[in-house]
Amino acid sequence: NSIIVKENYTQEKNLAAVTVMYKVKGYNPAGGDWFWVKYDPEFNILAEGMVKGCMNCHDSAKANDYIFTGKVAE
Repeated sequence: NSIIVKENYTQEKNLAAVTVMYKVKGYNPAGGDWFWVKYDPEFNILAEGMVKGCMNCHDSAKANDYIFTGKVAE
């Protein structure tokens, strides 16, 4: 299994959300078997599971196991 955790910040550098991708074999073949969950800064769940917004965005990185890689913007 794989887990990716991403902190999401506003332009003012305030924490806006924490997003987690968790790979579960057989869970979501149409989305690379990724389970998504998005938390607010207090760790209340905002979205989880087969989140359409996550799936639609990450579909553009399908060839890289739905993972965006490269230089991190400053």
